[in-house]
Amino acid sequence: MSIQKIEAHSPEAQSADIIADNIAKLKAMFPELLTETTQGGKTSATLNVEVLKNLIGDATAADSEEKYGLNWHGKRKARQMALTP
Repeated sequence: MSIQKIEAHSPEAQSADIIADNIAKLKAMFPELLTETTQGGKTSATLNVEVLKNLIGDATAADSEEKYGLNWHGKRKARQMALTP
């Protein structure tokens, strides 16, 4: 049995692209929920919030002002770092 060296450009050395996986899952389940936009040669997906509200029902949209949450300084940056491939 021999040990194979993993190169930096090999698929085994790359982290998972969680955002792309989530977008693909949403497109498969709800194709009308996402629209693709191209800006500067780069294509990105845009979520249509109004379509989402209609899919889950208007009753949930009425309670949007009342909610619990846990926030701290740097939460957004930590979430972005966790989703970076």
